Amino acid sequence: MAPPPPPERRRRVVRWLVAWLLGVALLTLTPGGGGPAIGVLCFPCGELGAADAVLNTGLFVPLGALLGMLGAGVGTVAAAGFGLSAAIELTQTALPGRFPTVADVVVNGGGALLGLLLLRFVRAVRLTPVAVALAAAAALVVTAGLGAGTAPAGPLYGQHTPTLGSFAVYDGAVLRAEVGGVVVPPGRLDAPEPLREALRASGPLRVEFSAGTPTDRWAPIFAVFSEAREEAVFLAARDDDLIVRFRSWAGRLHFAEPSFVLEGGLAGVQPGDVVSVEARRGRTGFCVRTEVAAACGLDPSPVEGWRLLYRDIHAPGPFPLFTGFYVAVVVGLLMVTGGVRTAAIATGGLVALAFALSLGTSAAWPEPVGLVGGALVGAVVSRLGRRWRVADTRV
Repeated sequence: MAPPPPPERRRRVVRWLVAWLLGVALLTLTPGGGGPAIGVLCFPCGELGAADAVLNTGLFVPLGALLGMLGAGVGTVAAAGFGLSAAIELTQTALPGRFPTVADVVVNGGGALLGLLLLRFVRAVRLTPVAVALAAAAALVVTAGLGAGTAPAGPLYGQHTPTLGSFAVYDGAVLRAEVGGVVVPPGRLDAPEPLREALRASGPLRVEFSAGTPTDRWAPIFAVFSEAREEAVFLAARDDDLIVRFRSWAGRLHFAEPSFVLEGGLAGVQPGDVVSVEARRGRTGFCVRTEVAAACGLDPSPVEGWRLLYRDIHAPGPFPLFTGFYVAVVVGLLMVTGGVRTAAIATGGLVALAFALSLGTSAAWPEPVGLVGGALVGAVVSRLGRRWRVADTRV
């Protein structure tokens, strides 16, 4: 166990600890948004179980790091992490829209221990620009890999204008649907392997349908599901917009599923009009087109891998803020460990890698703003590296 820090540093750490506690209380001890009920002993819990586990782990990382700065050891951090999480989960039993689970206690407590280990690692190991760049490159590669196509096992079913849960009902009619040249009729497929291979290869989706009445909620037009209700392909309309989603490794591993929204894809289309939709991955990215609109891009791009943790990856929220933070951490570490010139060269290489791995980046403004803003913030913060560096209080 490390000795306690000097009084002034201790007061500063305590203030951060209090701020963290208030933030956690705001996030966890307020009524939730509801959703499907989940079991107490589940793991992973729900369709986004892995994403929730990562977020819950990260939520308690600051607790372990801050307690470690105060001189706490493994036993104290474990007791604080698991104990506080258990208290939160018990309190949530009385809150509407909250579903406490044992898994949350496990990952929260593990997050606190991870925070302590990371603190000790930073104190014991001198980071190098090569290590930082390799870690960032690995994150980009993993993100790109999570967006790769895959297919569920077992029998597959084609669904034309299906009725799915809380989605609206589309009153149009599918005339023809195919994936990678494989025609998908409604009902169970007698020979699912050709379709499964087309899904794994991210084959192009082509759907021709008679337009229905616009709705203000997503209304499914065409889908492919497995017998276990695993989604493989999803095409839906909302007002004048279309959404296309393919099964990927992200969804298979219980992260958010990348999907593409073509805004205005049905603009001017009247009920009864015949519409053709084509969605494909190509050299210019993941593209969707109709007779009235076309666009390319896939959310998220490799540099925005954090979106795979977000429940609605198309929500307008503070995307530039999070993207900027993602980039600022990398740029700041590169400047602290290697200086301005090294950081500039390594960042240029990482940006090139991101574009090489990308399945297509949209032209929306949040990503460029996040990239530029993050680089500037990282450069400024790195200048404070010596002042903010975690002091090693070991004797």
